Amino acid sequence: MNAPNPSYIQVRQDMMDLVSRPWTRLLDVGCAQGATASALRDAQGQGTVCGIELDESLATLAKERLDEVLVMDAVEALETLVSRGEKFDLVLCGDVLEHLTDPWKALSLIRELCTPEAEVVISLPNVAHYSTMIALLRQRWPYEDRGVHDRTHLRWFAPKNLNELYEGAGFKEEKRKLTRRIIERPHPLNKKFEPIVSVIPILRSLTIFQCQSRLRPR
Repeated sequence: MNAPNPSYIQVRQDMMDLVSRPWTRLLDVGCAQGATASALRDAQGQGTVCGIELDESLATLAKERLDEVLVMDAVEALETLVSRGEKFDLVLCGDVLEHLTDPWKALSLIRELCTPEAEVVISLPNVAHYSTMIALLRQRWPYEDRGVHDRTHLRWFAPKNLNELYEGAGFKEEKRKLTRRIIERPHPLNKKFEPIVSVIPILRSLTIFQCQSRLRPR
């Protein structure tokens, strides 16, 4: 078995930075090895953490870090938690909704699991990155092993799709962060060109790689 991509199992500091208040019960949808959820609990010093992870090998490692891990399809797991009457005041979805056949249903189920003051932190890749347009001009879809064009993605989102996605599930977007990359994979040139990208509007738009959002139930 191939080793998991490091970008899928490392601590997501970008998502942690969007958590704005203390929490008591955290749900990490697509928790992988549980790195981010356990780091959030370590930073706070307490809290109960439940993870959802389809990959059995990753889930085995997550079980060593988290209080509970449901090893099943995300929508099935969310339905299970709803049927149990579970409630969470923090939910993470780190680049997982695009892997689901019905991310709209998944987000609606997450809304049912939220307490009134819950925060939901979501990261989604931006299909409107300029690399998509270049590939389409060459009359091919850029299937890749990682990133925006990960071949396991089933759904695609661009920044202007997000309000419809979130509001349709009963959420209001409270804050949005944008990650920009000239080169889609991690590369020193991304940092080098950041000052140029930040002042040229068309580059600011076309180099958006990921959108991270903090949501609140409406």
